[in-house]
Amino acid sequence: MVTARFIPSIKAAFREALHDLKTARIGGLPSTALYKDIAGITTGKMLRPQLFLYLLEHNGTVPTKEHFRIAAGIELIHQFACIHDDIVDTCDGRRGAASLHCALERHYPGKGVGAALVAADGLFSHGLQIICATSCIRNKPAIIARLLEYASLTAVGQYQELVESTESERRLLDIYALKTACYTFVAPAMIAGELTGMPCRRKKKLERASLRAGKAYQLINDLKDIGCNNDTGMHCFNDFRTKKVNFIYLRLRKAASVRDREVLHRCWENGDTENYRRLLEKYDMYLTVRNTIDRLVESIPPWLRQFIG
Repeated sequence: MVTARFIPSIKAAFREALHDLKTARIGGLPSTALYKDIAGITTGKMLRPQLFLYLLEHNGTVPTKEHFRIAAGIELIHQFACIHDDIVDTCDGRRGAASLHCALERHYPGKGVGAALVAADGLFSHGLQIICATSCIRNKPAIIARLLEYASLTAVGQYQELVESTESERRLLDIYALKTACYTFVAPAMIAGELTGMPCRRKKKLERASLRAGKAYQLINDLKDIGCNNDTGMHCFNDFRTKKVNFIYLRLRKAASVRDREVLHRCWENGDTENYRRLLEKYDMYLTVRNTIDRLVESIPPWLRQFIG
């Protein structure tokens, strides 16, 4: 990825942002304990801050230390979302390490989930505070309004995914646009657009492309969940085990014969991943979903494709 050169500076800004919590005094009380418990958080590909910085540079703005602070704020907000995701998905690992709620459970028996939720909320607030405190933002109300809008849309999408029993692929892709695309692609892109004074027409075009990129990105994650290039640190078939309907499950149910749908239903009810895997192979679901991803990617600008994976 051409933006990999940004990673060392993003990591440095992220660690500095976390360290701010160590020295901060909130309501007269030191926040040392919070810093101690989250200091070991592992960052992933840092896709969102890289996209933000790439678009700044692409639109003629050379990233400064202040911009890297904004990038760190974006990554802090992402970490907030990751912690919530791990709790919702009952996932005990991320990027080869224990999920925060599992790690905290070992330190504070019976309080791991609660402590992780509060820590996540602290990361969200701190990320927002960092972005608000930077001096390079000309139109802070517009930037913050954008960020909070996409945070709200992400919450709506995740809630709908949890409570809806959708049988429509199109509806599920709309949910993916909300829960994944909004904060992974659209929010960083729109913040960069606001900072660089991008014309409204270009921002609209970028927003549409970012939504398509987010859908493709989530479909790739669905493939990783069935064991294809599973580098997320999450267990294979985690969606299936936790009975979370994803695009692959809907596509398989649509393609299967009446008899195999009955088999699929029994697999779903019993958490039978072995026979589920056989059905996936029988109907070549990897290739089928991969073709859907390729069709989405065709309509995405080449420079944006590098961020999809």
